[in-house]
Amino acid sequence: MTTRFVVTVLFGAGIESGQQAALETERSLLEQLCDAHGDAVELRVVSRGVARSPLTTDTHIQLGDEQPGWPDRLLTALGGEKIRARFATFPLGRLLNSMGPLDPGRIFWRAVRRNPAALHAIRTSDAVYAADLAGVKTAWIAVRRGWVPEGRYDHRASSLRR
Repeated sequence: MTTRFVVTVLFGAGIESGQQAALETERSLLEQLCDAHGDAVELRVVSRGVARSPLTTDTHIQLGDEQPGWPDRLLTALGGEKIRARFATFPLGRLLNSMGPLDPGRIFWRAVRRNPAALHAIRTSDAVYAADLAGVKTAWIAVRRGWVPEGRYDHRASSLRR
């Protein structure tokens, strides 16, 4: 019996996650890992706002359907999205956005934290790959807390075909 190598891929930005970046001809780190382990790789996806996984996966946990937590509802009610959009138009504002509660990475982490299935998928993985910048914070937290031994950012992960 072969040992499964479990990888969870995080798509935190929703629809934008599937867009391809430059250097598309480079092989993704995830693709190299899948080639090294062959059929022994179990691929999971945790996403926000992606109805269908761009990858062929064993498990796909979609976070977009549930009710947002009280911090997100409060920020929406106070017009936080308008403020974030306005701040995004100048450099200092973008810096403040990245440190504030409306940063996409923080929003994704709060959604993952509220979903027991997503937390279980991450905690029982051998590696976590963030496919976009919004997933990086969650991958970093998983490694920092000792849930997974390896966390990586791989913007080419969405192009994997197995």
